[in-house]
Amino acid sequence: MRPTVVCAPLAVERYALRGRVGPVPVMPTGMGRERSAAAAAHLGAGGSRAVLVAGVAGALAPGLRAGDVVVANEVRGPDGTVPVPTAVPLAAALRRLGLTVHVGAVVSSPALVSGTAGEAARAGGALAADMESAWLAPAAAGGPFAVVRAIVDTPERPLARPGTPVRGIVALRALRRAAPALRDWLAATGERTVELAEPRSFCAGVERAIDIVDRALNRYGAPVYVRRQIVHNAHVVRGLQERGAVFVQEIDEVPRGARVVLAAHGVAPAVRAQAAARDLAVIDATCPLVTKVHAEVRRYSGRGDTVFLIGHADHEEVEGTVGEAPGDVVVVESAAAAATVQPRDAARVAYAMQTTLAVDEAEEIAAVLRGRFPALTAPRRGDICYATTNRQRALRAVAAGADLVLVVGSRNSSNSKRLAEVAAREGATAHLLDDVGELDLSWLAGVRRIGVSAGASAPDHLVDELVTCLSGFGPATVTTTTTGTEDVRFTLPKEVS
Repeated sequence: MRPTVVCAPLAVERYALRGRVGPVPVMPTGMGRERSAAAAAHLGAGGSRAVLVAGVAGALAPGLRAGDVVVANEVRGPDGTVPVPTAVPLAAALRRLGLTVHVGAVVSSPALVSGTAGEAARAGGALAADMESAWLAPAAAGGPFAVVRAIVDTPERPLARPGTPVRGIVALRALRRAAPALRDWLAATGERTVELAEPRSFCAGVERAIDIVDRALNRYGAPVYVRRQIVHNAHVVRGLQERGAVFVQEIDEVPRGARVVLAAHGVAPAVRAQAAARDLAVIDATCPLVTKVHAEVRRYSGRGDTVFLIGHADHEEVEGTVGEAPGDVVVVESAAAAATVQPRDAARVAYAMQTTLAVDEAEEIAAVLRGRFPALTAPRRGDICYATTNRQRALRAVAAGADLVLVVGSRNSSNSKRLAEVAAREGATAHLLDDVGELDLSWLAGVRRIGVSAGASAPDHLVDELVTCLSGFGPATVTTTTTGTEDVRFTLPKEVS
């Protein structure tokens, strides 16, 4: 791509940004359609480049104020609509500077948008109007393109009113404050390769748990109560809430006689007893692989063993598993803890594992326990679930050659956090992000090879959105590295089957 450029239609806009966006030139492209089209023809003649349009605009939507910033996710003009896939992380960067930021459509018009035209644009969802962006878009010649506009006038305070000069100063100050984020966006642009790890995203246990809540809502109607997050992903939970699921922390928050779903991570027997005492209709969405670990703990403790549970004490899965035999289970979180833990009887010991651990770290802890306790009983089959193992193996395959690894998943998702840690141990710079809105522009500067995966509780459409966004920063070659396939399916409980 050719060198990047900032387009500032007005001289005052150029003055507000000059010297503040690094070595990138701020071009005075002129006001209006004709000047913008001429500037675009000149800038785009030599091939693609990153172009960022920055200036002031008029608000169309109510609620915007002078000094607010609008980041276009699309630019609408007389000749069509130009999508802007990098809008969300650019907006996030601006918010981190303390600016009030809105993401939405910007309409470009040859004349000021007001009256009937303004009402029509507002009805179509547009946030702001300018007189240049649509005609400046061709300057990118297919390269990265973004539009950032600081608000001067609003529907309540139009241009032809006292106070416009003051609002103009407020808008230009906001534009000046935005400069560091604009600089980061420009630095993030460039050609790169995006390598997707496969398998990634939903596993069979997560699909089953979500399906259970969906079917319960379809069969019984809202509300359906769910104890804790059905799976550890904010987007999944939000979607089910919109359908009528009510998420609670504890059973005593569920009305007597109501219907409640137990989340995929499993619960202690005491929770089931509380549900029975409240006469609740229980639908169990516990992952069958978690149920297996519960059964192991019951079996070991039933014969008098101390059970070392390798895992994180504050994770819901571990809390539920410990509840099977609180007096017999000792949580072991690290190799250092494994080196000092003391059972009642060293000849009567066993171990089990949280299903979502990093395979290498869990094995390190187990090896320490085996070295200390020759009589230690191991699970008949590995406790770490197939999906966790598969996703970690796939991510290792892409992390080794990556400048940056992005793992899509919520921060309370153990398996997602472990993926980021696995990538870091492979030598890659790795970040966990809930969605594209958490993509930090500074991560992309100078990066040419990005590995992408998603935790077992993260929907794959979030990965698609991330890849689309990354492709918006410049030509991207998207590849997939597959280390295996998954065809596991779990049966549904009778209440919803």
